Amino acid sequence: MAGENNTRTGLLQRMRYGIVRRTFSGEYRIRFYEALRFLLDNQVPLKPALEQIRDA
Repeated sequence: MAGENNTRTGLLQRMRYGIVRRTFSGEYRIRFYEALRFLLDNQVPLKPALEQIRDA
């Protein structure tokens, strides 16, 4: 049973990775890093900065 869960988890991780690779395009990546740089330059810690970008 544990092996089945590991297989399922591995499959879900690979699917998620594939989706992220297809949707994190160059244009979106540029906007993401510009927003992250802006927040970090303004002394926002990394985790809250990522949360702000996620929630935007």
